[in-house]
Amino acid sequence: MSKPTGITYLQKTFGLIFVTATISFISPVMALQNLHTNLRASVDVSSKVVDYRAQNQTGSSHIVGIDLHKVFSHKNGDVGTLILQAYMTKLDNQVQHPGFFKDKDDEQLVYRIVSFNLTPKGKTLPNLKLGHIELPYGLEHTINTNGTLYGFQQGSILGIKADWGMSLNKQMQMFEYEFSATRGGGQDIAPDKGNYVYAARIGSLRDNNQVVGISLYESSLQGITRRRVGLDLQHYWGIYGLFGQIDVGEDNGEDVRHQMVELNWRDSREISRAYLQTFRFTKEFSTQNEVRQGYALGLQIDFIRQWDLSAQYKWDSQVFSAKSKQKILSAQVRYRF
Repeated sequence: MSKPTGITYLQKTFGLIFVTATISFISPVMALQNLHTNLRASVDVSSKVVDYRAQNQTGSSHIVGIDLHKVFSHKNGDVGTLILQAYMTKLDNQVQHPGFFKDKDDEQLVYRIVSFNLTPKGKTLPNLKLGHIELPYGLEHTINTNGTLYGFQQGSILGIKADWGMSLNKQMQMFEYEFSATRGGGQDIAPDKGNYVYAARIGSLRDNNQVVGISLYESSLQGITRRRVGLDLQHYWGIYGLFGQIDVGEDNGEDVRHQMVELNWRDSREISRAYLQTFRFTKEFSTQNEVRQGYALGLQIDFIRQWDLSAQYKWDSQVFSAKSKQKILSAQVRYRF
């Protein structure tokens, strides 16, 4: 039986208190430190309209929240980084929505990333990240898509994008890595019994002109056991880029495959972008294979300082049996101050 919303909010709040207490315990010097040092904070407001053309319906969502990034340090160096992204989200006839919403007209306090990444002394010791973290897997791990229309089908591939738990991570001289173990509750700190998520990615440094990564994943979520091995690639020619990702694995013993390719353009500040994606999901059953083939065409423009305007059109050319083809036109306006 699902928990009342109030209890869920309390659980998340206690999670924040735990992170804050951890910070205070790590270094008493922090309590006396100027909190404005190495602090970035903004209020994030956005509205999205979605036209479900196949169903002849229109939905929308409205979001307001805070995005905070704080580096804690003392005379011997950095101690860790706190990220807090909390958003009040209201849906209005949003036919397709994440599973933690009760229905298409629900409203929820949503935590995207709420984490403290402890950075110990030493060049080889891993960082320890605690909180609601983004799973280290595939392209999504190195490219920030939170709060935008842009994305890489992470929910369809893994069944979850962020979760409460911990990870070990480090950026070395030639490569970076992250290994995570999380509870499998998504937005809920207390998940259903038996849920778990393990994820890991090792890759070249994300600031290179060519980025390659290998990911591993296993989870048990709502009775579905998923296993994945993924290979992701980014290659840049100036303001143009080519992305790709291949995933193979199984869902409850049935073989699955996923391929995604993207061509994109970015402006010189890497804020505005245009992209064309194609993606293909294959499920292999004992009697037949089923395929979903789709495309996405999108544009994100930073047309005035602090204002973003985005549009995207996604459509299916082939779908699984008993499913209908989707044609979805989305537009979003976002303001950060």
